[in-house]
Amino acid sequence: MMHHDQPMLDDNQLLDAYQQMADLSARMLAATGEREWEALDEQERQQDALFAILQRADAGQRRPADVLRRQQALIQQILDNQSKRRELALEWRASVGALLDSVDSARRIAKAYG
Repeated sequence: MMHHDQPMLDDNQLLDAYQQMADLSARMLAATGEREWEALDEQERQQDALFAILQRADAGQRRPADVLRRQQALIQQILDNQSKRRELALEWRASVGALLDSVDSARRIAKAYG
């Protein structure tokens, strides 16, 4: 149920907000790929704020079918970018783990034979 203090977004505003979220998710994917963690941290805060606005503004609103189709396409784009980000982050984490394991092994060998 919408409260009077929560903003109502018309169809164009709603789609603009979802487009902003999709654009932001693409920038977050790029930041993850380039390991720009500080930029990613700021982008995640922006995403959280935008998500909160969308969640409140779109709750229970009836939308025309063409708006819903565009909204669903943007949501799918956002989810695809999030999935790709997760894959990149897991790959990075695995490579860092392997590097740390090799450093640890090298130290053990150096200690044992050094």
